[in-house]
Amino acid sequence: GEIDRVYPQGRIVYRMGKTRPKDLLGVFIHHLALQFCPEKHVVPMSILICTDQIWQLSPLQNPEDVLARYLDYYWEGLRAPLPFYCRSSHAYAHQLLVNGRTSKEALAFAQRTWLGNDFSPGEVSDPYYQLCFREGAPFHEDFERIAIDLFGPLIAVSHSITPENLQDASFLE
Repeated sequence: GEIDRVYPQGRIVYRMGKTRPKDLLGVFIHHLALQFCPEKHVVPMSILICTDQIWQLSPLQNPEDVLARYLDYYWEGLRAPLPFYCRSSHAYAHQLLVNGRTSKEALAFAQRTWLGNDFSPGEVSDPYYQLCFREGAPFHEDFERIAIDLFGPLIAVSHSITPENLQDASFLE
């Protein structure tokens, strides 16, 4: 394969819309691959530019371990549906790891994200999730573990700023 949009400053990606968890995850997967780039003149850093935020992903300390974990989940997911719902899983991990909520509180955020509201449909309405999880989304220990395993490394290396605070973007220098 090939990683596109790589410059001496790292990989730079943009999206003409607000940041979504699936955008962050997609950039992170390419960012993982960038960690193994043999080009010494390329900084192993990624930048995602969206209309609401700019994200910087710093180099990982243990990319081999993270990549191995992602691949394990990939192969496991080919055998049976994993209790991983991108937006709900991100809500759980973000509340737990960034906002310092308890597991129970973070799980409540994830369930609200799953259900949605009058302004934003939840993942519960996604026909693919409905097909895989006919009994409803299983929010249990496996969900929590997978959410942390997949979003934890991303959260650990990411930093965001708003476009209004662009002068604070030292990574663009």
